[in-house]
Amino acid sequence: MSPHRHGVSFAVCPEKAAKWLSEIQKAIAAKRLDCGGAQKLAGRLTWSTQFLFHKLGRAMIKPVYAQKGSATGSVGPRLLEALKWWCNVLQLNLSEDRPWHTVAERVCRLFVDAASTPAYCAVVAFIDGRRFYTAVAPSDQLLRQLAVRADKQITSLVRTACALAPAHFLVCCDRLACRRSLRFCLQWTPLPIC
Repeated sequence: MSPHRHGVSFAVCPEKAAKWLSEIQKAIAAKRLDCGGAQKLAGRLTWSTQFLFHKLGRAMIKPVYAQKGSATGSVGPRLLEALKWWCNVLQLNLSEDRPWHTVAERVCRLFVDAASTPAYCAVVAFIDGRRFYTAVAPSDQLLRQLAVRADKQITSLVRTACALAPAHFLVCCDRLACRRSLRFCLQWTPLPIC
């Protein structure tokens, strides 16, 4: 934590990041991370799962936590990918700056929904009191790229709708282009069209 005139900056200590990076690189090279090492590493990386850092590490810390229960300590493909991701993140020297005085921003609310059969994604956006709507059937090419899941791809389609919204509404509405705050509301029931 480094306070300055305009606010405060939060970052991982470079010495700690270098030490963790070295441990991760050794685990990758040896394809081995024992349960004690996994437990310590998971604890050290929890900073990334906090609100301050936008919870960016939540998904990639799960394989590290799962390794705590490993009897053999061998690094599987999921953990290997997570460790490689952590190597990249730790080399970025990420920091988060927070100003002492924040300016209130209006929030854009995006309601997303998806259907699996037939595949369809929809978004309703409320921006400055105006309502926007878009819906699209994903291309066959996109559907082929999605990982096979037991939920008929609904999770992947909802995430596709989340990605569709900013891409579509940036073209439609320049008011969204300068916003930092987007609020996604996942809907699991059909949205009424007003």
